[in-house]
Amino acid sequence: MTGQSTVLKFGGTSVEDAAAFERVRDIVRARRDIQPVVVVSAMSRVTDALLRAVDTRTARGLGQHVERHRAVARRLVGGKRAEDIERELERASDEIVRLLGRVEHEPALATQLRDEIVAQGEQLSSSLLAAVLATADLPATWVDARRCIVTEDSPGRADPDMSE
Repeated sequence: MTGQSTVLKFGGTSVEDAAAFERVRDIVRARRDIQPVVVVSAMSRVTDALLRAVDTRTARGLGQHVERHRAVARRLVGGKRAEDIERELERASDEIVRLLGRVEHEPALATQLRDEIVAQGEQLSSSLLAAVLATADLPATWVDARRCIVTEDSPGRADPDMSE
C-alpha cells in the first residue's frame, strides 16, 4: 500500500445483531486484500437509549442493549476473547452509571458528559466487532477512536480539528 487506506464504515443497523455482525465479517473478509480500516457505529438503538439515559439520569433500560452485545459475543466470539468482551461490557456499564451520577451532581457538565456516555456505544460495538473479526482469523486490532481524532472544544457539537 502507498500510505492510503480504504475505509469501510458500518452504521448501527449493520451491527444490530449477530446475523448483522456476520454480514460485516463476511464483507471485511472479502476485502481483506486491501487491508481495510473498519469504522463502526453503535449497535442500532443504543445511541438513542444512551441519550434517554442521560435525559432521565438513570441506566434503567440499558440492560437489554448490553445483553444484545453479550448475545453477539456468545454466538460469534469464543474463549479468551469472549471473556474480554464480558469484562468490557461490565466496565462500560459501570462507567455509564458513574457518568450518569456526575450528570446528576454536575449539571453544568451535562453536555460534555453526554458525549462521553454516548461514546460508550461505539466503544462497545467496535471492540465487539474487532473480536468477531479476530475470531474469524482476520487481522483485527481494536483502536480507541478517542485516541485518533482530535476535536475542537465544543461539547455536543464538536468538529474534527483537521490541523491536529
